[in-house]
Amino acid sequence: MKQFKKYGVAAAVAAVSVGAVATTPDAKLSTEESGDLAIIPYYTVLGGKNTGMHIINTTDSTQVIKVRLRRGTDSKDALDFNLVMPPRDEWTANIAAGGSTGVKVNTNDTTCTVPEFPAGGAQMPDTYAEGATEGYVEIIAMGQPSAETAHLAVLAKHQATTGMPFSCDLVRDNFY
Repeated sequence: MKQFKKYGVAAAVAAVSVGAVATTPDAKLSTEESGDLAIIPYYTVLGGKNTGMHIINTTDSTQVIKVRLRRGTDSKDALDFNLVMPPRDEWTANIAAGGSTGVKVNTNDTTCTVPEFPAGGAQMPDTYAEGATEGYVEIIAMGQPSAETAHLAVLAKHQATTGMPFSCDLVRDNFY
């Protein structure tokens, strides 16, 4: 398999991510610079660097978001997880060196992740860690509950008194 130069892949992904493709007659370009897909075209943990991620649910609906870290060497899935974000929620994390595999996603955010992030961050699985010190991130909107009174939305909502979701454990039960 042909290997691309480190910055060539990032530039190619960035060039594709700024374009728009209409897939249905009803598809519209966002005028607010928001949408159902985002790509972080390059992350690295080499040389002590890290990459920050900041995902915002700009809607009034709970959203289920797929986050995938892809290896830069071959675009294989290196780590993926879901976020269940209540309306107007923000999730922050960073991709940094760490753990036994050398790559870790760290967050102090309380938004529900599926699967649960262990204390200290989600480590890249051993199987996929080789070649994952550089890559890119896909952020894909998967869907939303039919109403904010739906079971999943109620469980993921941050409580006014604590700022914590009602129950991330029960949110995760919806995925297994």
